[in-house]
Amino acid sequence: MPFTQQQLIEIRGLIEDAVSPWRTKVVENEKRIVELSEKLGVSRAESTTLRQRIDETNVQHDDLENYGRRRNIRMEGIEYDKDETEPQLFEKIKTCLQDVDIRIEKRDVIRFHRSAAPVRRNGKLVAQTIVQFAGWEQRRKAHYANKQARQQNKSFRIHNDLTRRRFELLSHARDRLSTLFADAENNATVPFAYADVNSNLKLRRGSQVWDFNTRDELNAALHELD
Repeated sequence: MPFTQQQLIEIRGLIEDAVSPWRTKVVENEKRIVELSEKLGVSRAESTTLRQRIDETNVQHDDLENYGRRRNIRMEGIEYDKDETEPQLFEKIKTCLQDVDIRIEKRDVIRFHRSAAPVRRNGKLVAQTIVQFAGWEQRRKAHYANKQARQQNKSFRIHNDLTRRRFELLSHARDRLSTLFADAENNATVPFAYADVNSNLKLRRGSQVWDFNTRDELNAALHELD
């Protein structure tokens, strides 16, 4: 038997009474979702801001640490003896530097020490050594003497005493350049990354030079290369 018009009205009323509370809950939940989404957006923005401030603070701290290392060099390839004394190590440093026309005496150096475990290289046991100069002039000469040591095929190399963050950033820059310019035919146009005498990181192609101290700055420099 079909429902009468009155029965249909009553059934619709019952359905509406049953559904109405759920509809109200859905509306309330949708409103809450919107509110939470807005709050989450603010939280994300605050989180991004805080992260940026932390990154900036880390860079500033690194800059200060780098400044404290300005007169340091790291020497690779100096022969290592298990029972070597401090005077013996100094003589090895002195001899290596003299080979690239840098003459030092004990008063010219504030401190020096082995800074890494010895490794065997080319049949010899060698260990990295940190040297801190008393004055800037010999530190400056040592920076540019690394090219001379390489060209004359000396057994040692001279590097900046970079902070870990700068070393990793410089390595990352070199990896990026190696990938981007892997197929370059003219080496004269291939850019390269390096640390200057003050351990500031730079990207160079020909006469053009870009400074970078963060990955964002490196990315910006690489973008200009395109």
